Amino acid sequence: MVLFLVLLSFSCKQTSNETDIVNDQSELTKIEFKNSTFDFGTIVQGETVTHIYYFNNTGTKPLVINGVRSSCGCTVPAYSKEPLNPGEEGYIKVTFNSSGKQGSQNKVVTVSTNTDPENTELFIKGDVTIP
Repeated sequence: MVLFLVLLSFSCKQTSNETDIVNDQSELTKIEFKNSTFDFGTIVQGETVTHIYYFNNTGTKPLVINGVRSSCGCTVPAYSKEPLNPGEEGYIKVTFNSSGKQGSQNKVVTVSTNTDPENTELFIKGDVTIP
């Protein structure tokens, strides 16, 4: 019984420390995009458009991109995977495939980083015409 209480006590203490680590704000930094919206204008259905969003680590800690996801399978992101030191520049490359699309298009790419707020949204928009 005593062993059970000791293990339970240790388990609770460990959980508390893990929470402290998760809430540790000291490792957060800042990200600044040069432009968060790209308007590709008008393209013909079936064409692809690629745009690179450049950003800087304007904080004092290394910037880590935890993930990048798009609002649609037609929009595919690629990005800098290495941590960026303060002052360094990185990129998010987004390719939009207009196959099967028509009319006004507004897509969102969400970038998750070790910043506050954790997520930054990038936008790609334009019009797709039928040939």
